Amino acid sequence: MGGIGLAVAEHLARTVHARLVLVGRTPLPPASEWQALIGKPNGAGSALQKIAKIREIESLGAEVLTVSADVTNSRQMAEALRATRQRFGEIHGVIQAAGLIDDGPLQIKTRESAARVLAPKIHGTLALQQALGGSKLDFFLLFSSISSLQPPPGQIDYAAANAFLDAFALSQTGQPVTSVNWGLWADVGMASRDVAGSHSILGKRLVQTTNETVYSARVSCEKDWLLAEHRFKNGVALIPGTGYLQMAAAALVNDRFEPGVEFEDVFFLAPLTVAPDEKKEVRVRLRRQDAGFRFSILARDKEWTEYATGQISRNQKRVPADQNVAEIRERCSLRRIDFDEQHRTRQEGYFNFGPRWRNLQSLQIGEREALAELQLGQEFLADVETWPVHPALLDLATGSALYLIEGYEDSEALYLPLSYKSITFYHPLPTRFYSHIRCREENTTQREVADFSLTLLDPDGHVLAEIDEFSLRRMATTSDGPAPVLRPRGAATYNEPRELVEYQGMTSADGIRAFDRILSSEMPPGIIVLRGDLPGNAARPPATATPVTTAAKPGGAVESVLAGWWQELLGVETVGLDDDFFDLGGHSLIAVRMFSKIKKTYQRDLNLSTLFEARTIRQLAALIRAEGTSPAAEAAPPAEATTTRQVLDTEPESKGPARAEAKRWSALVPIQPKGSRTPLFCFHALGPSLLFYRRMSVLLGPDQPFYAMQSPLESQKQVGDRSLEELASIYIKELQAFFPGGPYLLGGASLGGLIALEICQQLHAQGKKPTLLVLFDTAVPGCDQHVAAKDQALSHWQKLRNQGANYLRQRFVSKTGYWRFRLHRGAQAAACACYEFLGRSLPASLHYYQVEEAHKRALDRYIVQPYPGKITLMRAADVEETAGTRRNPTLGWETMAKGGLEIYDVPGGHISMFEEPNVRILAEKLKIILLASEAEAAKESAA
Repeated sequence: MGGIGLAVAEHLARTVHARLVLVGRTPLPPASEWQALIGKPNGAGSALQKIAKIREIESLGAEVLTVSADVTNSRQMAEALRATRQRFGEIHGVIQAAGLIDDGPLQIKTRESAARVLAPKIHGTLALQQALGGSKLDFFLLFSSISSLQPPPGQIDYAAANAFLDAFALSQTGQPVTSVNWGLWADVGMASRDVAGSHSILGKRLVQTTNETVYSARVSCEKDWLLAEHRFKNGVALIPGTGYLQMAAAALVNDRFEPGVEFEDVFFLAPLTVAPDEKKEVRVRLRRQDAGFRFSILARDKEWTEYATGQISRNQKRVPADQNVAEIRERCSLRRIDFDEQHRTRQEGYFNFGPRWRNLQSLQIGEREALAELQLGQEFLADVETWPVHPALLDLATGSALYLIEGYEDSEALYLPLSYKSITFYHPLPTRFYSHIRCREENTTQREVADFSLTLLDPDGHVLAEIDEFSLRRMATTSDGPAPVLRPRGAATYNEPRELVEYQGMTSADGIRAFDRILSSEMPPGIIVLRGDLPGNAARPPATATPVTTAAKPGGAVESVLAGWWQELLGVETVGLDDDFFDLGGHSLIAVRMFSKIKKTYQRDLNLSTLFEARTIRQLAALIRAEGTSPAAEAAPPAEATTTRQVLDTEPESKGPARAEAKRWSALVPIQPKGSRTPLFCFHALGPSLLFYRRMSVLLGPDQPFYAMQSPLESQKQVGDRSLEELASIYIKELQAFFPGGPYLLGGASLGGLIALEICQQLHAQGKKPTLLVLFDTAVPGCDQHVAAKDQALSHWQKLRNQGANYLRQRFVSKTGYWRFRLHRGAQAAACACYEFLGRSLPASLHYYQVEEAHKRALDRYIVQPYPGKITLMRAADVEETAGTRRNPTLGWETMAKGGLEIYDVPGGHISMFEEPNVRILAEKLKIILLASEAEAAKESAA
């Protein structure tokens, strides 16, 4: 008589008018009293709900017998079966759905608490078996759980109880016993109970595993001061960025804030607004990453949107030395601003702040630094007990930095927080403290982004928190205020995030559909029913696809041959037909070797970009067959081993094509074609490979379409010469044929940046202004500054004095690597000449060398012209200067970008900026750039 049991009973009543026996431990009142109880709204609690459901089941045409019995008591179960036979005669099927969960760490579980969890499934099943005796059943279904396959934390006893059901079903020979490993039922059963978070703003906990935690809360202006006190003038609430920090901290610390928390690379991706009468679901998601967690703040309107992200961990740093507040105040003596009821902050020109936000008392301004004094009102002193990262206090502590922007007080500009490089909280924020603000550079209202560093101090100078590289962004405003343009079009939206779908569980309708399929099938001893994959698994359980566990010989099926190659090249023990090449660790060098094997064995000359469309063994084998294979390759694959466990997926099966069709060559390569946002198009670098873009595309999110352009030279057997202008014209035709209306978001790395520039120049000439041009460490050729021989010698001498023999070793390694590279390139040129002399086709590695050399020649002939639009430069921060030259800090674009130059520094060098962990920072910054560009495109479209 539990939630799932009643859902199944209702379905059987509705579809076959079944005769049903419902068993529950708690007795129901006599049926003669039911009508009287239904007339009392507060009567009988859960018993009233069960009575109402039973009457509904009866109204559907079923006969229902309710029995009060403890499933673990053999005598009571025997009596229940006697009453059943007396009423209905023979029993055709039994569903054992009893269960109990008692979440908790192993350390606090007791023998008694574990026994309570084990009893319903273990003793209850054995008691049923004994009571049923030799009954001939059509089915005996044991409702188990996926917890026995992937045990979640805190459920060791529940996982064991379900594992018993699985083992029991396998042990019953000659009996129709099936154990069904159900995933979560979201709206009924034990998974539907609310697990409250440790903080009111968190709501209930949806997910708790060793690697992930998700909380869900429905927020509104009516019940949450965080929204009610931070609104635009039109009444719409804007959740402050500091509110996101409090949510993430609360999800991590679980009421134990000391020794503090540390944030890194926090980005605010889009403003999260809530209408005055609206209730909006907001989720806080922590996913384990390195020594901490990646946090995301998501909210749902018609679809899920990620509003903030960053890294969070427990603080491991020592508290810095105390600072002298009096000395800071003395330095900040150029000007003082006092705030009271008559003198509010300039931000209140756009916002209606509540009393908690009226905490900024004064601001003393010095030379590129300031000291703000903050104090929370007496009526809110209790806040600091539960809000250690108090959003209102922190918002004003950081927001008061605006007064250090030159021209801010005379402008109409509205600024919103953009990002934090790092924040370390050593202690909870008290009701009164100081914020010492420093400009990181010259901040003026002419710049779109202003950067600051801050230290929060208590009145005695103890450091409460340190904030590095806090960035504020100037927002566009209209005569009606900023609200209409605050929500960028296409902001990082997702369908229900897959991991949340898995843990959120299936609906009861999903479960009932699966139940029908089970009853109408030849039931094996074990069946798995879940939505999505098993929690923690990157792919489905092995039973969903034929696992390839040994490397097959070329005489076997194409799939077996490819599997053997993947095992050899990727160094993995087992490969599944639907495993992703990149997820298994594949990269461009491995891809070259694999495609060389494909060419030799199957005479198929495939481009590297093929891997973006056929990245699994199943897809790649279909592509090879589509172009024709040898008879040996068509041999049937080994028969799949019989399995006793099936998987029922409650989501629709994939309707993808059964085979990949051959198609004409195209420059356009769909690296990540899914998503509803404006696509980003990037262009190949000096080398023809596009694989280095793949990781960046993944980090941009599942709703950001990402396409790349490959060089037409790559498809030519005899590599000819093309100018950059000619290449650009080819790409423009493909671009306009595929995405004719725009807007165009274009980018490229190294040479690809110059190709993107030339495309933008040609589009401008056609009267089609691109929305975004982003260059990934692309320099204007010849822009580096020459260093005189005397200065070079002096530099070498100073480094030798400072580093000694270590500097000589570094120089030796550097020079050796340089000459080794030159010799390798010379050997490649000689090898190409030999192959051509003999009239033989080039191997893939030498063909790529020729393409790269052709690109170099095109680069040498290209002359950069001033560009009328804006250029965004993502510059590698750790590039070593070459001998005789000094790197131009703007890579030469300061005189070429007539529409403005925006520079973002990315850790790493020219190549390593696309590698972990630097590529994560690159992707987070690029998300913000894309959001801003889409918002600008939407504004122009509206105009």
